[in-house]
Amino acid sequence: MIANITTIMYILSVTDETINNGFLQKGMAISRIDNEDAFQIYKFYNYMTLINNTDLDSDDESEVTSPLKAENVYLITGKFSTTQDGSINVSITTNVQLLIDKEDIPIIKPTEHLLGKTLGYAELTESGYTLQIQVKPYLSKDQFTPFTVNLTHPPNGRFKNALTKARKNSTVHTTGVFFFAKDQLYCEILEFQFVSAKIESDNSIVVPWKSKSDSHNEGSSKSVIEQRISLI
Repeated sequence: MIANITTIMYILSVTDETINNGFLQKGMAISRIDNEDAFQIYKFYNYMTLINNTDLDSDDESEVTSPLKAENVYLITGKFSTTQDGSINVSITTNVQLLIDKEDIPIIKPTEHLLGKTLGYAELTESGYTLQIQVKPYLSKDQFTPFTVNLTHPPNGRFKNALTKARKNSTVHTTGVFFFAKDQLYCEILEFQFVSAKIESDNSIVVPWKSKSDSHNEGSSKSVIEQRISLI
């Protein structure tokens, strides 16, 4: 399943180690999430495959991904999972250095892209709709624990009809603004769609080639493969 995140982060610390045909960077970063002193903590992993097996600091090599440096600001995307202490584990897939001073880091709530299964029906309160989904991303062999996200939406929002049609175990894809509240993960919906869902369909469309196909099938026998497909 998918759990991707996009945010702007300030690198607090980073270490490098050589593995296989590249480098693995591990470290800690933060992002600014409001006008006060609030911030979100990230524990990141940044794997770089080098075309030329040379020193990490060399200017002559071409790298598939860019190395991160402490006390710099980056726009990153990556796969993520949550932790019990409220920090976020991120396996970075792309990063772009932003040439801004650390004092001028913009306020940004992380944007996430999720593919998961609904755990039940959407609930409606005065504040809006809430729908729980379970996501199970794969970051590494040691990081693939499922976690629950509470999707939120205004009571008169444009996705209210879709949310009311959600059934347990529907597979949905959503994009939204990520935030923690009372030790729970929330996502304010920006986009929402079903990948598969247990909903009734009132399909009255008649395809124009049906009558011709029916008459053709009456005069011909099905092949072995067609018979197997019809039994699925």
